[in-house]
Formats: sequence, C-alpha cells, structure tokens
Amino acid sequence: MQRFKQDKEANNIPATVYNYQTKRFEARRSKEIQVGDLLRIQQDEVIAADVLIIKTSSESGVAFVNTMNLDGEVSSGNEWKCFKSFT
Repeated sequence: MQRFKQDKEANNIPATVYNYQTKRFEARRSKEIQVGDLLRIQQDEVIAADVLIIKTSSESGVAFVNTMNLDGEVSSGNEWKCFKSFT
C-alpha cells in the first residue's frame, strides 16, 4: 500500500514540457511525459522520469544530479558533464 501511494505521488509531480504545436512550455504531470518530450528543469526540481540532459544554463556546462530517490543512497549529488549544445 505504501508503494502505491509513493507511485501515485511520483506520477503527479509537475513537469514543464515543451508543446511543439503551440511552441510554448506548459505544465504537465510526470505521468504524461512521453519519449521525445523536451523538458525544462529548474534548479532543485524533482523529475520523475528518465532524462537526457542536452544543455545547461551553467557556463561550465555542468549539471549536478542527485539520484538519491533512485538508488536510496544519501549523497551530495553526482556530477555529470554536459554538452553545451548540439547546434
């Protein structure tokens, strides 16, 4: 029962997803995220989806990702080097 409640909460975490038809970002629930969606992720935001970081606002191109909710370990975060841009 506890797992069901946690899954329901995770599925309803808000996310900011780009709408290709309106050419604007809009709010959606994480359970509505689909493969190929473009997400805007803000600092300290929780995302309940697997994502590929393609760009960061950091001048160094580094994003810090805390995977504690995935692996159950307490850590200060993991450092991932990101590409500045594909264009």
